[in-house]
Formats: sequence, structure tokens, C-alpha cells
Amino acid sequence: MIQHVPDLPALLSYSKWHTIQRHFSEVLGITLLVVNPSGEIVTEISKPSWLPEDAFRVCVFSIEQTMLLLKRTSLAVRQNNWKEAIQCPLGFYSYLIPLQVGEKTIGYILAGPVVVVSRPDPQNYTSVSAELSQRGISRELFIETAGMLKIFSYTSIQSTIELLFDIASSIMEPYQVRSSTPDIPLEKPVSPRQQYQMQKEKVMSALLDVVAGFMNAERGSVFLYDEDHKELYLGASKGITEEIARNTRVRLGERIIGMVAVQRQAMVLKEDVSDPQVRALCHIPEIKCAVIVPVQVRKKLVGVLTVATFQTAKARFFDNNMPVINNFVKLAETTLQNLSKNHSS
Repeated sequence: MIQHVPDLPALLSYSKWHTIQRHFSEVLGITLLVVNPSGEIVTEISKPSWLPEDAFRVCVFSIEQTMLLLKRTSLAVRQNNWKEAIQCPLGFYSYLIPLQVGEKTIGYILAGPVVVVSRPDPQNYTSVSAELSQRGISRELFIETAGMLKIFSYTSIQSTIELLFDIASSIMEPYQVRSSTPDIPLEKPVSPRQQYQMQKEKVMSALLDVVAGFMNAERGSVFLYDEDHKELYLGASKGITEEIARNTRVRLGERIIGMVAVQRQAMVLKEDVSDPQVRALCHIPEIKCAVIVPVQVRKKLVGVLTVATFQTAKARFFDNNMPVINNFVKLAETTLQNLSKNHSS
């Protein structure tokens, strides 16, 4: 029997979603909005606070051009290839990320415009100069905006949209429908506390998947904080045997993970670390570089993320990409903060 799944307005509280969307936009430095399956914009367009209004007008034009391109085919056609970029005539890229409940797509997040790898060619202005002139958008403003927008590497933008998809899926999950009858009100399958716990685990697991994939790390873990027992337990892992995973708990202050949990400061652990106290806490000497980052919501510890490599050649890459990792962590923290508000409301 086919399940009845309500449409987007029935599932999302737009006021709550706007708050999450604005935070995501600020953390990632990307313009964001949501469209329904027909391609109609159903939320405000959120922009980073540092983006001036004039530059935002260029972004809105790019969004409109992107939506025209999408409507020439079908949004549903792109669903299986949602990680592929859509390039507008100005040379900016956008991504259409599906919002799903079960197997049904109830809408899409449109992320962009963004710059991938290199700035657009100024000559791109010529192809749509008439439309831009009507909007009061000059060639100089286009070039200025192209220089302002955040530039992503191919790997970092792929990791970013994957994390957005995973986080959106975790937000949608409590709305999985048990009833196949449209007349029966939508019910949440578990208690609010259980919902938040499941969402928290999924967000943290998604964070690990994305960061480990982006860093090409051979080993990684997410430890979640058990406030009742004042210890950390393994919530998700990569490159760790199942037997070890089942029996891994860490007290606060114990090992590197416990120390980072207490100090609430990220750490890059390198092969040549000179601090004997830190080196003594590292129980896997073969690791050449590791990044350990606390995850917090309203100054309360949620858990600790760690990714590591056994290859010396990757160590510099780990060190140089801390800003990207921090942005991923901030996105997870923003999500968890909003989910905890919903849980407490």
C-alpha cells in the first residue's frame, strides 16, 4: 500500500526552516533557498551577511537564470544526478539538493550561485547584457560580485552539498509517515527526546562521512558525550574494527579525545609533536597527522570528531584545511542547535 506523504508546507514550519536556512547560509557563505517539486520558490532567499545588496541582485539574477534552465527539462530528471552543478549564463554554479521523506521528494534546496575553482570570465556578461542592463546591473558590478563570492575547490563543494543533503535528511526523518491514510494526522514515530537523539547521531555520522571523505582520511570517529555517565562513547567510525567500536568509551580528560572534550579546543596532532603530555596520550603512534575537533551546542559538549592519516604526505593537507573542517563542524553545530530548540519547544 502506498504511504501518504504530505507536501512541503505540511511538513516544514517555514519560520523554523528560515532560521536554519539563514544560519546555513552564513556558515557556508552560500545563497540558499527552497523550491517545491514544480520549481516554485517557497522560502525567502537567504544570503551571507557580508554580501552587499548590489551583489545580491546579481545572485538573484543568477538564481532566476538557473531556474529557467531547470524548468526546460524537469527537476525530477536531475534528482539522480543532484551532485552535478548547474551553470548559469554568467558562469556561476548552483546545486539542486533533494529534500526527501521516505522515497518521495517533497522539494529541493538550491545552493548557489558559487564559484568553483576559478572566477567566471568577464565576457560572460555579454550573453545576457540586455537583461542585466534592465536590472541596473553593470558589467563592473558583475565582475565585482564574481570577485566577492566564495571560491570552492571541486572537492570542498562536493563535500559541502553532501553534508547539506545528509543534514536535510536528518531534519526530515522525524516526519516519516506511519499511516497510509491521508485523513489520519501526521504522527511522529517516537518521543521528542528520542527524535533528537536519533537526529543528533545522524548529523554527527554525516559530519564524519563528509570530513573523512574530504580529507581522504584512513581513520576517523565521532564520539558522543554521555552526560549521565560523564564519558564519551563511539557513535560512528571509519577504519576501526567492529569489536573495538563496541567496547570503546573514553572518560573526560582521558586520551587525546577526552582532553579535547575538556579543553573545548580543536587540535592538530602531528607526527613531530613536541609536547610529551600530548604524545603520551596518543595511543596510536603510527598516525602521522590527526585533527580532533569538539562539537558543541550552546557551550554544551555534544561530542568529538577526529580524522587521521597514516601517510606523511597527507599531513600538510590536513593542517592546511582546518578552516574547511571548522566550517563543516559549524554547520553541524547550527543544525543541532536548531534541532534542540525544536525538541524543547
